Amino acid sequence: MVDAVEQKNELEKLGVGRPDPVILGLLDTLMSADLAPLRNVRVTLKHVWDHELDSTRNAFRNAGRDAGRKIIDALDRTV
Repeated sequence: MVDAVEQKNELEKLGVGRPDPVILGLLDTLMSADLAPLRNVRVTLKHVWDHELDSTRNAFRNAGRDAGRKIIDALDRTV
């Protein structure tokens, strides 16, 4: 995963350990997909929306899972 988020300093103040939960959520989804083995996958994290009350480790992990589902959907359409 490439972390290209511009507002890293503001997000670090939240103390949620981002981007680790995002990566874990993404891997949860991609590793359990019924696809051929995925290799050489690069994901670039560009934008993160945060809120001081709602930006939790769990919220970022769920965002990673959602991203994984979008990747799988895109791959399903190309196969």
